[in-house]
Order: sequence, then C-alpha cells, then structure tokens
Amino acid sequence: MNSHAKEINQYLRSLKPDWNVNLPHFNQFIIDKETQIFLVPPSNDALVYCELVFVNGRISEKKKMASRLTANQLFEGCIGMESKELADFFDFYGVNYSMQADLDFSSLSFSCLHKHLAQVVEMMVRVLTEPSFSEENLEKGKKAIRSQLKHQLTEPDFVSYREFTARVYGPQSMYGYNSSVEFLEALTAEDLKTYHKENYIAKNLKVFYSGKMIPQGSKDYWTTVLKPFFSTEDNRSQFRYQMEVGIHSDHHYYIPSSTQVSLKMGRRMFERSHPDFYHSYLTNTILGDYFGSRLMKSIREDYGLTYDIHSTLDSQAWDGCFYISAEINAGSKIQTIEKIHSELNKLRAEPISSKELNTVKNYLLGHILRLMDGSIQTAILIKILVLEYKGVSAFRQLLSAIETATPEDILRISNQYLNPDEFFTITAGAGKSV
Repeated sequence: MNSHAKEINQYLRSLKPDWNVNLPHFNQFIIDKETQIFLVPPSNDALVYCELVFVNGRISEKKKMASRLTANQLFEGCIGMESKELADFFDFYGVNYSMQADLDFSSLSFSCLHKHLAQVVEMMVRVLTEPSFSEENLEKGKKAIRSQLKHQLTEPDFVSYREFTARVYGPQSMYGYNSSVEFLEALTAEDLKTYHKENYIAKNLKVFYSGKMIPQGSKDYWTTVLKPFFSTEDNRSQFRYQMEVGIHSDHHYYIPSSTQVSLKMGRRMFERSHPDFYHSYLTNTILGDYFGSRLMKSIREDYGLTYDIHSTLDSQAWDGCFYISAEINAGSKIQTIEKIHSELNKLRAEPISSKELNTVKNYLLGHILRLMDGSIQTAILIKILVLEYKGVSAFRQLLSAIETATPEDILRISNQYLNPDEFFTITAGAGKSV
C-alpha cells in the first residue's frame, strides 16, 4: 500500500459517523378517523409514486389462499371493463404498477407522470372497489397459479423455505400453511367477493404518496378520491393471533431434477415490537446479513463451501423467525452445517471486538441512509415503519439501539437465541438423506 493510500485509510478511520439522522419531512393526516395518508414532498415534480396498502392478507382469510387469489384477480377486470381494456388504459398513461398479497397486507403500488395523476388514481380506485370476479377469469387465474406452483416445487430454495416455515409456525397456522392446488380449487368466485367486501375497506387502508399534489389541496383531494372505500362497513370479527406449536424436526426433501441442496436452518423468533428485536437485528447483520459477515467470510471465502450464504431475521406483524440460507453441493452438506454451527458457537462464546462491531454499525447507518435516498425511497421507508414497526417513532429507536449496542448485548442475544441445538434444519434438492 503506498503512502497516499495509507493517508486516505487513516483519514477514513478518523471520521466519526453522525447518528443524528432524522427522517425527511413528510405530512400525514387521517380521513374520517379511519384511513391514514402519508405524503412525502417530491424529488421530481414530474413523477408521482403511490402505494395503497390494506391491512388484511392471510390474517383475514376464512379459506386458505383467499387473499392471494383475490389480489390476483383485481386487474383481470372490473365492472364495465375487461383486463385488456385496463391494460390499454395503463399503457396509454405510462403507468408502472404492481399488485401484491403478503402474509399481513395487500398492496397496490404505482408510478406515473403527475399530469396523469387524477385519471390514474380514479382508475386504480375503480379497480380496487369494483372487481368483476368472473368465473372465466377465475379459472384463468387458477391455471396460472397451478402452473407457477408446479414450477416452484422443483426449486430447492422455494421448497426448503416453505417447509421450514411450516415447521417453525405450524403447518395449519396462517404463517405456516403452504399453498396447494387443493386450497386453490376449493375457492369460488363468491369466496373472493366475500373476502374483498370484508377486507378492501377504508378502515384497513393506508396510503403512502410521493409527489406534487394537485391544486385543490391534499386532504380534500384524498377524501374525495377514496370515498368509494367508505361505502362498506367493517363486519369482521376481531382478529386474535393463535400461536401454533411448531414441529421441531430436521428433514430433507428430495427433488429429482436438482443437482444442489438448499439449506434453511433456524428457529422461531418474534415480531418487530419485541424488546429484543433491535439488538437481534444487529446480531443478525454481524452473523450473515451483509457481504463482510462472519458466515460469508468463513463458509464462502475461507472454506469455499458455497457461493452465497446469508441469515435473515424474518419478522411478521404477529410472529417471526430467524434462518440461515445457503445453496450447497450435496457432498458438502454435512461439513457446511458443522461449520455454520461453529460460527454460531463462536458468536455465543466470545464477545465481538469493538472494531468489528463498529464496522457493522457503520454499515447499517449507511444502509439506513440509502433507504432515504430520494422521495420514493423515503415513502417506502415510512411505509415499512408504519406497517411493520407500528409507527415512525421506531426510526429513532432503531438508530439509538444500533449506536449504543455493546459487545455484551450481542453476546446476550446470541446465547439466548442462536443455540444451534435448538434450530430446525431443513434441506431440499439432491440426495436422499438428511
């Protein structure tokens, strides 16, 4: 290393990160004591981004897969318009959109030019409030999902994840049940109409918008345009999460066409509101959630057992899990699992050095700053805070927890939650033995 490079490195090491970070400015208000609206000033006046999120998903299902199939059918036609006419409309106005059904939410996100906002929002509301749910489109939708599921069941990563979560949460629970052709075929158009009527309503709706507003004013505009969602009453019974006991067992799922093995190893954890979540988030990053993590350095770089390995703290609205994921050769499966256990036990036995801890803290600070790079990214971050962390106040709590975390905090979390003897180990792919 030449002297100039050394000087640069010394200078970089001397810099102290600024943890006094605040969310960019945004406005929020509530319509009729029900629908929350979050508005982020635009980085680009010409472009708008909007996401309409409904708190429903699997938590509101009376029949399994109803949330997924309902979301699938919304853009297949609404009253007075077929799917092709809808597609032509969105193509004409240059709209980029996506409809998603998650475990806890269903969301429609879209972007378009600001000058087309009024026409596009009006059509999006129409799609969400006036779906046709025709039998013909329902059969097409089922056929597409059957084909997708058939393909996914040949993918080791998909199989290992779905079987891991089924064991962690319980195979009949809302987070643990696996999509199947049987569940799909049992759904009727009436089931979708019922799910839609009970769940796509104002009480469940939150809007996240980035862009310039139209002249008549934000609250008046959104009150008017979202009025159709207020026409349906909330007749659902109050939801109560029932925690199901998981099936603690290791298993291998043989996939004939596969040449590799997908590994999922982990345990049940908790939702983001749990007092140990923030320190667990930091511990997970140290272990396997960035390129310089311990798992990447050891399993990938030192031993060359896998190209990619990472760990995930997967928290939902009511529950959560932690898992390590890797794609490995069948012949190195046992060795890889042993080395992962070794890294877990090191994290549980020895306090992390201040140097390594500060490196990860700085990485996370940079990651959080990137999440606010532009108004659209900021709107998405606010959505995550509101929906998953239960409020924007979690932003400061997260930063504070990361900044002040000590090696002893990491050691405590590791010993409490990262004992490999308590982990589920699920593999899928080549080979017929665990």
